[in-house]
Amino acid sequence: VADSANGEILLSDSAWPGYSHIPFLVMEGYTVMAEEMRAGFQAEDLWPTHVFLQAGVGGLAAAITSHIRGLWPHQPAITVVEPDAAACLMESHRRETLTEVAGPVSSMGRLDCKLPSTLAFDILHRQADQFVCISDLDAGRAVEFLATHQLRTTPSGAAGMAAVLAATERDLEIPENAVCLALVTEAETCQIQADPPQHGHPPPPLSITASAAFAFCSAVRLVSATKEALPSVRGSSEFIATSCPK
Repeated sequence: VADSANGEILLSDSAWPGYSHIPFLVMEGYTVMAEEMRAGFQAEDLWPTHVFLQAGVGGLAAAITSHIRGLWPHQPAITVVEPDAAACLMESHRRETLTEVAGPVSSMGRLDCKLPSTLAFDILHRQADQFVCISDLDAGRAVEFLATHQLRTTPSGAAGMAAVLAATERDLEIPENAVCLALVTEAETCQIQADPPQHGHPPPPLSITASAAFAFCSAVRLVSATKEALPSVRGSSEFIATSCPK
């Protein structure tokens, strides 16, 4: 969508009627992550049985889901994870039509979207297995958990992991022999400060996410987990985390 006044172009992963080509291309870019994971799992001959994908408008979740359904030889159960303050995809799926929701502001800011992308909804409505909501408290707990495994992220970045941690509370069945995959999609927020203005009064710090340095993707593979590490998941015990190179 070009601004006729200044020639600016809107690049968004959310599609709506009359605006779908650019979101399609952005979503196509997301599939690079899915292909890198597919190649890694293929090389190790180890495939996830359950995949947890956080969603705002659903662009990333839909792109990864579409790639999995089309190209992975072993098909996992796919769960879409949303803030309980913005469960637009879950509600749209339940009603079988694109639905806007209302709700309070969530700490999962990048996922706090009240209306799904038309492209994403079409894919996830057909190809995802289930939808689940998590609370801000769940997301905060996942941030703390991932930090103990040297993955420092935001509530939005930790949302998929939060669903795994809260599986019992959210009535998600994860068998003892499950191999769960979640994506950590953001680095933790850092604070930067611009140069002080001329009059000597420093501006407030600017909050930014370091997603670029984090390469937008850290794949967290839960081969299995102890009750001490993941209270909601039964079974014995190893946690493997790998992050994308910068």
